[in-house]
Amino acid sequence: MEAAKSGSKVSSPMPAPVIRGTQQYVTALFADGTIHEFVDAKGDQTSARTHVHVIHDERYDEVRLHVSLGDGRGRHSEKIALVSASGREVNAAVDLLTEVLRARGR
Repeated sequence: MEAAKSGSKVSSPMPAPVIRGTQQYVTALFADGTIHEFVDAKGDQTSARTHVHVIHDERYDEVRLHVSLGDGRGRHSEKIALVSASGREVNAAVDLLTEVLRARGR
C-alpha cells in the first residue's frame, strides 16, 4: 500500500476550519488527486485525531483505510486496501474499522 507523499498539499473547495491554531479537515482533496476522509467511531465525519482514515485513490482504482491512533506520532493500526471496490464494500470496511475504534473506547 502506497502512503501519501509527505509533500502533498491539501486543496479543498471550502477552507478547512482552524482549530487550536492548526488547520483541520474532515474531507480533503490532496494535490496527488487522492481524497481523504476522517470517520469517527459512530461513523460520522470528524476532524478528531483518532479516526478511521479513508483514502480514495482513483489513479490505482483503490480505497485504502486504516485506524489513525491520534497519538501525534502518525501511528496506524488495522489497515485495509480495496481494489475496484463497490460502495457497499467500502462501507463494510469503514464499519469494520469503526468497530475497532469502539472496542478501544475511542
